Amino acid sequence: NSDGAAYVMFTSGTTGVPKGVRVLDANLTAYLDGIKPIADLTPDDRSTHFFDLSFDLSVHDLFVTWCAGAELVVLPKEENMTIGHFINEQRITSWFSVPSLASFCDRIGQLKVGGMPSLRLALFCGEPLALTVARTFAMAAPSARLWNLYGPTEATIAFTAFELKRPDGLGDGLPVVPLGFPIGSQRIRVDTNDGASGELLLGGSQVTPGYLNAPELNETKFTTENDGTRYYRTGDLVHLSAEHGAIFLGRIDDQVKINGYRVELLEIDAALREAAGTAEVASIPWPPAREGNPDHIVAFVTDPKCTSTEIRKTCRVKLPAYMVPRKVFVIEKMPVTSSGKIDRAALAKLVR
Repeated sequence: NSDGAAYVMFTSGTTGVPKGVRVLDANLTAYLDGIKPIADLTPDDRSTHFFDLSFDLSVHDLFVTWCAGAELVVLPKEENMTIGHFINEQRITSWFSVPSLASFCDRIGQLKVGGMPSLRLALFCGEPLALTVARTFAMAAPSARLWNLYGPTEATIAFTAFELKRPDGLGDGLPVVPLGFPIGSQRIRVDTNDGASGELLLGGSQVTPGYLNAPELNETKFTTENDGTRYYRTGDLVHLSAEHGAIFLGRIDDQVKINGYRVELLEIDAALREAAGTAEVASIPWPPAREGNPDHIVAFVTDPKCTSTEIRKTCRVKLPAYMVPRKVFVIEKMPVTSSGKIDRAALAKLVR
């Protein structure tokens, strides 16, 4: 491309209009250089390809594998329920997925102890990695090095990494596996008021030029320091640790991830209002993020003009499948906090 763009990846937007992130050749090259010591493949390796091409983690699969002269193996749809068999039959050596896929494999009995001996590398990215999932996977793939990767599209695929050398050695006090330390020459810092936790900022050559045709949003989300380093404000709340690097504490706003896809609840609420013909609506991830990786959305509406089934049918037209509420509950009144905001924690209790 004449402007140096390698590709444009779209992320979900609060207004219902996806935001296009322009990723430069230089951003992608910086990532490939930074990730190489971790994903140091050889021509003898065989890598998984689980991701849709609309998900930027697929870019890792393509370029990391091909640059090494290794083989990329796509999971056939008919083998979605027998992934363990697929790994062994294809002699896969390198695994890369969202943690939810590992959780799913565990639920259907595909993570048996020692069941994936061919794996020598396992990478997870896209959402918080629960310690229980990491430990179960480590037992299923005893020869694999396990890494938790983290990074938004705006900072090119993955930006930090943490190796789980001994998953059982991580303290249960940590909510999820740490995000870890910057890869390559990238930098991180925390915008904090209390000196302990705050918003995570990512800086360096992987940070993209920003969103297409959104100058005001770019001014809000991106900053350039006096030394010329460009930083991206992630909206993620973290604590920095000398031992573990960045430790994820949650989202500052209502943005969540469902099966690795970035989801903004305001966008779902907008679709619900239109579908239900009512102003009072709310959506929440389920299960709550503090209890594990959310894998679907549930919604609440008051005084709808149609049935719950009709609301979901309309949402399926307006939203991607992973954003469509699995259940829509009709309630008489929305619970609110002392400040007048919808109390999503109270809604979670109603689900139970």
